[in-house]
Amino acid sequence: MKLKWMMVVLMACFIAAQAHAASDVTLTIGGETLDGTQIDLSGLKGNTSVGHDPMLNEGTLYLEIAEVTGGSIKTFVNTSLLGVSLDAINGAHTGNGTFTLNWSGLAQDMQGDLMIVMVSGKEAYGYLFDDLVFSSADTRADGTWAVSFGKGTFNQFYVYLGNWGPYTPTDAPVGSVPEPATMLLFGSGLIGLASLYRRKKNQ
Repeated sequence: MKLKWMMVVLMACFIAAQAHAASDVTLTIGGETLDGTQIDLSGLKGNTSVGHDPMLNEGTLYLEIAEVTGGSIKTFVNTSLLGVSLDAINGAHTGNGTFTLNWSGLAQDMQGDLMIVMVSGKEAYGYLFDDLVFSSADTRADGTWAVSFGKGTFNQFYVYLGNWGPYTPTDAPVGSVPEPATMLLFGSGLIGLASLYRRKKNQ
C-alpha cells in the first residue's frame, strides 16, 4: 500500500514539473519549422548568467541581440556587429507570442546557435536552435512560442547568438563505393588471369 502511494506522489510531482515549464517553441526559416531544445538556465550565476552580455552556458558564449521587458524591445550593439536583429514582438509579456528575426548585409552564409531565454521570477528557460544557417539570400525567420511557467506568464525574454561564424557545408561529395557484385566480377577476372598466366608458364 505504501509503495502504491509513493508511486502516486512521484507521478504527481512529475506532472507538476512538466506543467511548470511546458513549452512549444518553434522557429521557421525558409519554410522549414524547427523545434527548440529546452534548457533550464535557472542555475546560472554571476555576470555571465541570463540577462548579461555575454551569457555563458556549458562553455559556449552567447552574445545578446535583444531584451524584451513589458513589451518594449531593447537592442544591443551586437545587432550591428552580427547583422542580426529582432524586428517585431506581439504579446511579449504574456504566455504566448510571436517574433520576427531579421538579418541583412551578410557577405556570405553564416551559421550560429540561436538561444531564446524566457524568464519568470527565479525561473529561466532557454530554447536552443543550434547550427542554424543564416543565408545571405534570405533575410528573416519567424518564431512562435507558447510557454507556461509556474505563474502562468513570463515577464522578460532575451535573444542570444552563439558559435557565430561562416557556414561550411559538411555534406562534401563522397566517392562512389563499388557494389559487391562488381567486386566479385573483378576478383573472378583476376583469378582467371592468374590461372592463364600459370598455364602458359608451365608450358
